Amino acid sequence: MNTYRHYSAAAAGSALLLSAFFNTGCTTDGSNTERGAIGGAVAGAIIGGIIGHQSGDSEKGMAAGAATGAIIGGVAGNRQDRRISEIQYERRIAEEALAKERAQEDAQRQRMIAQGKAVEDQEILAARQRAEAAEADRIRNGGS
Repeated sequence: MNTYRHYSAAAAGSALLLSAFFNTGCTTDGSNTERGAIGGAVAGAIIGGIIGHQSGDSEKGMAAGAATGAIIGGVAGNRQDRRISEIQYERRIAEEALAKERAQEDAQRQRMIAQGKAVEDQEILAARQRAEAAEADRIRNGGS
């Protein structure tokens, strides 16, 4: 009877390990909370099975270990999910602020162009610079 318990505990642990492997390996869009709970349950079941085997009750040890591991893994994964969410929120706020700043700078540049205080076209800018240089030469050479 003792060997039956040993094999059933090993089979249950293997089944948990394989199900966790297939569940976590195939999904890339799952949350860290889910992955942490599954990973924690598997690790807890293995550790609980080992401890339970030492005390003579592998099944109860595996169940308790799986439950505890799932809770701890879920909490840790949830903490990661919240941190990722905070980072994404901060990044979105920074991008919005940058976009607002760029829009204000563009509006200011357009106002300056409309008022004639700035030139956007490179040909006009080059012509203005040539005219200013010619005026400076005329003044330097004593012309009026």
